[in-house]
Amino acid sequence: MKKKVLKVLSGIILIVIVGLIGFVVYINIQMNKLPGMTFEESFAYTLKDNKNAVVTIGIYKNGESSYEVYGKDGQKL
Repeated sequence: MKKKVLKVLSGIILIVIVGLIGFVVYINIQMNKLPGMTFEESFAYTLKDNKNAVVTIGIYKNGESSYEVYGKDGQKL
């Protein structure tokens, strides 16, 4: 009985570890895509297929402030 419980627990732990490793690898691959993207490409990637997404970017340059609003697929609104 103890051996069976030990095998089941070992299996569960192994599945959790493999799942976590897979998740970390996936996230790492996704994050490595971002540094090579332009500003517009990163927004399009982040907002892709989300029609309700809205992102506002504040810009402070030469003592003046402005903002730009982006929506679905990174399109400037």
